[in-house]
Amino acid sequence: EPKYGYYEVDVVSGGKTTLCYGGPNNSDTVLKWKEGGCSLAKFGGEKVTLKFYVYDNGYKSKYVNWYVDDVTVSG
Repeated sequence: EPKYGYYEVDVVSGGKTTLCYGGPNNSDTVLKWKEGGCSLAKFGGEKVTLKFYVYDNGYKSKYVNWYVDDVTVSG
């Protein structure tokens, strides 16, 4: 189980939610930028919504957060 929680990016299209990118937030990812990505090719021509989430797992901390920077969508 991850030490701090999980992060996740979902794609919502046509009322259906699909996991796009995600993983555990362990001590090796804390305070480090991590590059990630996913393909939106299967949603070509559709209107989509990207949802960014971070979940804690009860770790005794003041906060659990996630910073997102330099988002690029191309097609």
